[in-house]
Parts: sequence; C-alpha cells; structure tokens
Amino acid sequence: MLYDLRVCAVVVLLLVSLCGPVAAQGEARFLAAAEGDLVADSLTAPLGLKAASVPRESVTFSWALDAAEALDLAAAPLSVESKEYRLEVTAAELGRGVAVVTGGPGALVRLNPAPGGPVSGGKAMLPIDPAGLALTDPAGKVWTAGSGMELIASADKLRAAGAPFVEGTAAFRIRADLGAGVFTLRAAGLDGEARYVLQVLDRASSVSLRLTTLSADYLHGQELRLEAVLLDGEAAVAKARFDGYVTSPAGRAWPVTFEPLDGGRLAARLALDGLEAPSEGLWEAHVAAHSLRKGGAVMRSARVPFHVAVPSARFDGEAALSAADGLGVRLGVEAASASRYEVRGILFGTAADGRLLPAAVAHSAAWLEPGHGRLELVFDRAAVEASGLAAPFEVRDLRLVDQGTTGLLHRQARGLVLGK
Repeated sequence: MLYDLRVCAVVVLLLVSLCGPVAAQGEARFLAAAEGDLVADSLTAPLGLKAASVPRESVTFSWALDAAEALDLAAAPLSVESKEYRLEVTAAELGRGVAVVTGGPGALVRLNPAPGGPVSGGKAMLPIDPAGLALTDPAGKVWTAGSGMELIASADKLRAAGAPFVEGTAAFRIRADLGAGVFTLRAAGLDGEARYVLQVLDRASSVSLRLTTLSADYLHGQELRLEAVLLDGEAAVAKARFDGYVTSPAGRAWPVTFEPLDGGRLAARLALDGLEAPSEGLWEAHVAAHSLRKGGAVMRSARVPFHVAVPSARFDGEAALSAADGLGVRLGVEAASASRYEVRGILFGTAADGRLLPAAVAHSAAWLEPGHGRLELVFDRAAVEASGLAAPFEVRDLRLVDQGTTGLLHRQARGLVLGK
C-alpha cells in the first residue's frame, strides 16, 4: 500500500513537471468590452460572393514574445495634420486664372489632370507644363516662362524620376522672395470643362488643419466620429468654416456637417453604410477649412483613412480551456456567412511580482459555415514555459477577422482570462 502511494506521488510530480506553468487550472471567460474596443452588436452578411476565393484549410501558429518588451495595445485615435489644400478646377478656370493662397514664402504647387475626369475637346487631357504658366504675385506683377518659380518639375521629369505622384503631375515652388499672400495662376489658352487638381503645400506657414477620427476601425452601422481644428501654432483659429465628406472604396460619398465643441474644435458624425460590393482601398474622410484673418485668407484641407467592415461574425461569449498541446482556448463564434475566420491574441502571464507580462502570440483560422461554430487559439507550450510566467493568464489584443473580406470584426484590448 505504501509502495503504491509512493508510485502515485511520483506520477503526480512527473505530470506537474511536464505541464509546468502552461497548466491553467479553472475556467476561461470573456472580459467585458471597454471603451475603444470594436464589438459587433448584430450580424450582417456581406455583399458579393467570396467563398470560392478563400482557402478552407485550418491553420494555427504561435511564437514567443520578450516579456520585457512594452506593448501598448490600447486603441488610439488616428490623426493627421496638414499645411496644404487641394482644389479641383476646370480648364476654363485655369485659363482665366485661379487664386493660390499662401501663408508663408516658398509654397509648393502641384497640378495634374483629375483622375477619371472628362476629356477636353474629345481628347485626353495632357499635363500642363509649369514653364507655360503665368504667375501674378500679391503685388500685381506678372511672372511668365517660369521666372516666378523654382524647382520646376514637369510631368515627364517626375515620371522619369519615379516620383510617387498621380500620372501627369507637374510641380514647382513659388520663389521665396515673392513672399506670401494671394497669387494668381493662369494657363493661357486653356478652356473647357476638363478638370484639374491643384494642390498647394504651404510648409512655411504657421497655420495647419488637424483632423482626427476617434477610431481607425469601424463596423457597418456604427457611427463615424471626426474632430477637426484649424490651428495657428497651437492656438485654435476663430471663425473658421469647415466642409467635409466621406468616401467609400466603391466611390460612394456622403456629406458631413461639423458642429462646434470647446477649444475651437468641431465634430462631425456619420452613420456608416458599409454594404457595398467588395472594392480595394480604404474609406476616407475629407475636410476643408477656410478662414479670413488679418493676414488674409487661409485655406487648408486634410483627409484621414479608416476601415469599415461588415460584421459577418462575432464571438458568442462561449470560452473554454482545451486539451491542446500548449495553452489552448476554444471560442464560440456566430457567423452570418460562410468564410474562413481568423482569431488572434497575445498571451500575458503572471510574473512572481504579480505583474502581467507578454509571453506569446497565437493566430488560428478555420472555415465556418453560417450559424454557431468554434475557433481554437493555441499558444505554444515551449514559448509559454520559457517565459516563466504562470496563471492566471490574459489574452489581450483579441481579434476576429473575416479572411474572405479581410475585415476586422472584433478587437478587444483585454479579451479573456484563463485560469483562476
């Protein structure tokens, strides 16, 4: 009897040594979503067929992380700051003369045919040669044959240099000694309704437009939130007018209206309709700001990109530890359409001093039919053991992705607790 007890004790010790810190006793459970997390309230099937082009085999992989590496997993707003503005003008307007408003010397000007725009006189529009433009300075003096310009780059020169601009772009810098203010740019002999894009980069100016989207990822049906402010240095410019619109990858557009907040900021909201045939590219919010000041007019424009996914699946709240070779958790998923869905997460474990530190990353993907199914996330045994971390574990930066649409369906900074 005593011998049997000793044998049992040895077996138990052997099992514990084999399992090591990976053995997470207890339950797996979802944590409540926090502000900034991306969570679907309901499901919608995407438009367009995707099943034929999506692989169906299941895949899973995991790798170790350095516990000393600091990871910032909080969702952050996406912000851009612009000292430029963009206008679409017709050939006729360029022929008569277009105002170029600058707040500092040496502004850079770019001009190109509008992508997808109409032809002029039945022929495709040709790039404009900057040397053929006339520039009238704020004092009223007219500069021709490129005499008021520096760093002139024709469309041919930019193409030969492999510059990453729209096809047909020509560029020049206004001579710095001509100062700042309202210039007039004129292309003699140009006429018609063909459209061109005029961009002015006013680097020497102190005025900028800051545009922020409070999240870089949204779901169909959620509300886009934008904030905009026109700044002179760090001070908000009073009495500025803001206009904006949102475009989808399929080319649809919606206007947005800005309402004042405190500190000179303005905010706009838009309910997002993400149901459209699959198209490459990002959604974009475009905003233009205008202000009349003592020093003259100010114009700025900015655009900020973001993602909109159709919520084709979501976690259904079911979570359970699995018997996988490693630290595994099975997660219930409710799907509205057939696709291969992927779950991702970063495992944090408890150190001897009680801190939660990163141990490993895991990705897993499997084909799911409409209805309820499961995905299993497995963190590599060797990676977790090498970390020296123990239960309770947390899965952070938990994500669910529809690989058929590449849409991010769920993102949760603190997703799961594994173990007691």
